Amino acid sequence: RLQWKAHRMSFALRDSPGELTSFEFPDGVPAPFNMASAILRNDRMFSLADKLRLVPGLIPMLLGDGQAYIDAQDDLSVDEWMRRYGVPRDVKDEVFDAVGKALDFVAADELSMAVILT
Repeated sequence: RLQWKAHRMSFALRDSPGELTSFEFPDGVPAPFNMASAILRNDRMFSLADKLRLVPGLIPMLLGDGQAYIDAQDDLSVDEWMRRYGVPRDVKDEVFDAVGKALDFVAADELSMAVILT
C-alpha cells in the first residue's frame, strides 16, 4: 500500500547542534507557490532580510512565465544566481549546498539554478 508523506525538507541547524528545522510544503498548493510558502513560513533558516533578498529572483517564476524563467536560469550556477540577486552567502552555505548534494551530489557553485527552481 502506498502512503504519501508530507513534502518537507529538513535541515540540521549549524549553530544549534542536534536541532532540526524544516521547510514544510503545503498540500494542495502547486509549485512554485508551495516553495514560496515553505520559505516564508520557516523562521529558523532564513531571516526576514534573507527572504526579501530572494524575492526579486523568484518573482518572475511566480508571476511570469515560470518555466521559461526556470529554463533561462540553466546557464547560471546557484552561486552565480545568488550573487546576482544579492542573497547572502550563508543562505547558500546553509541550504543550497545541502540541496545540491542531495539532488545531484555537487556543491551549489557547480549546480544549475534551474535544478533548484524545478
